[in-house]
Amino acid sequence: MKELTSLQKTDRHMRIAMIAALILFVLSVVLCFVCSAGRLEVTIPHDHTPEQFLTENETVRSELIPGNDSKILVIAKATGLTYLENGDTILALQVYPGGIIYNRVNFTFSGYQELILIVQIYLLVMTVLTGAFFFVRSKLELYSYTTLFAGGAFLFLLCNAAVILLAVIYTYHSNDENAMLWVYDLLTSAGAMFLGISSPFLLVFALALTISNLVLIRREGLSVARIPGLLMSFLIVMGIVGYVWLANSFQAGSEREMKAHAALENVYALVFAYLETMLVSACICGLIAARRRPAPDKTHILILGCRVGEDGKPLPLLRGRIDAAIRFAQWQQEQTGEAVCFVPSGGQGTDEIISEAGCMRNYLIEQGIPESRILVEDKSTNTLENMRFSLAKIRETCESPRIAFATTNYHVLRSGIIALNSGIRTEGVGARTGWYFWPNAFIREFIGLLVSKWKLHIIWLAVFCAGAAALNLIFPL
Repeated sequence: MKELTSLQKTDRHMRIAMIAALILFVLSVVLCFVCSAGRLEVTIPHDHTPEQFLTENETVRSELIPGNDSKILVIAKATGLTYLENGDTILALQVYPGGIIYNRVNFTFSGYQELILIVQIYLLVMTVLTGAFFFVRSKLELYSYTTLFAGGAFLFLLCNAAVILLAVIYTYHSNDENAMLWVYDLLTSAGAMFLGISSPFLLVFALALTISNLVLIRREGLSVARIPGLLMSFLIVMGIVGYVWLANSFQAGSEREMKAHAALENVYALVFAYLETMLVSACICGLIAARRRPAPDKTHILILGCRVGEDGKPLPLLRGRIDAAIRFAQWQQEQTGEAVCFVPSGGQGTDEIISEAGCMRNYLIEQGIPESRILVEDKSTNTLENMRFSLAKIRETCESPRIAFATTNYHVLRSGIIALNSGIRTEGVGARTGWYFWPNAFIREFIGLLVSKWKLHIIWLAVFCAGAAALNLIFPL
C-alpha cells in the first residue's frame, strides 16, 4: 500500500506540474504577443540599404535601427496590408488587430524570436518532467502502460528538444532572412526529424536482430515462432526505405499539393517514430524488469508454465524458470528467514503427457522443496489465466499475499503488465536464456503488448497524426 500511495502522489504531482507548465506557457505566449505588438524588425533584401525602405503610410511607418544596416523597424499604425517597395523589390506586411505585424516575405511576425524561446523553454520543461516521470514510475510501477508511454514520450521529446534548441540559437544569432522557415519546418516535421536522427541506430538494431535470429534458427530450427524477429528487421528497413522514397517522390506542384504531400510525409514519419519509441521504451523497461530482484518479503512465488518435454520433464526454458524461483526463495530465506510458497501454474496441452504445473511440482520436490510449500494451479492456458487462477488459489489460504512471479527474462515485462491488469500487484524474477533467443522472443512480447492495447494506440496515433497534418497544412512551406 505504501508503494501505491507513493505512485498516486507521483502521478498527481506530475499532472499538476504539467498543467502548471501549460498554463505558464499559454500566459507567456499571450504576454509575448501583447508586449511585442505593433513592432517588427524587418530584414532588408541583399543589395539594398535600410534607407531605401523608409516610409510612412496609413498602415505602418518604418525607422532605422541604430547600428544595424540589414534591418529596419516597422511600427504598426492601423490594420491592413501594405507594401514597402524599392524598384522591383517588395516587402509585403500584414497588420492584424492587436498590432501583430506579419511579414509575408519571410514569415516572421511581431515577437517571433521571443515566442520561439518560450516554445523551446516549454519543450525543455516538458522533456525534463516526462523524463522524471518515467524514472520515478520505473521505480514504483514498472509494469504499466503509462510507464511505457512516458518512456517513449521522453525519447521523442529529448531528440526534438535538442534539435529545436539549435534552431533557437541559429535564429538569435543569424541574419538569415529565411530563419523562420527552418523553425517552421522543424515544428511541422517532428516525426521526420526523429526518424532521421534514429535511422542509423535502427539499421544497426535491425542487423543485430537479423543475426540473432539466424543463429536462433540454426540452433533451434525454423518455425513460425522464429519469424517475428526477421519480420521486424524487414519492416524497419522497408519503413526507412519507404520514407526516403516518399520524401523524394514529389517534385513540383501547387502550394496546396506541396502542403498535402508534406503532411502525408510527416504523418508517415510520425507513425513510424511512435512505434519506434514504444519499441525502445519497451526494451528499456524489459531489461530493467529482467534484471530487477523483488524485495525479500514475499509469501508466494508464482512460476509461469511453458512447454513440457515428451517424457514429462521440464525442458530447459521451463527448468530455468523453476530454478530462478528456487534461487529467489533461497535468497529471501537467507535475508529474512521467511520461507516462500511455490505456485507452479499451467495446464496440460493436448500433446503433453502431464500438466505444466504437475511437471514443475515434480521437479520442485526433486530439488528438495517440501510438498507442503507447493500450491498447484493446473487449469490455466495462458499468462492471463496463470495470474487469475493462481491468485484465486492463493487467496483460499492467504488473505493478504505478497506475490512474486518467475518466468523467462524476455517475458517478465508483459507478464507483470498482465498481472497488474488482473489486479495483482507483483514483481518478477527473470530466468536467463541464450543471447540469440532473447531478441526474437522479446519482439514477440512487444507485438503482444501492442495488440493488447491496439485501440489505445490507434486513438493516440489518430490524435498525433491529425495534429501533424494540421500544422503542415497551416504553416508556410
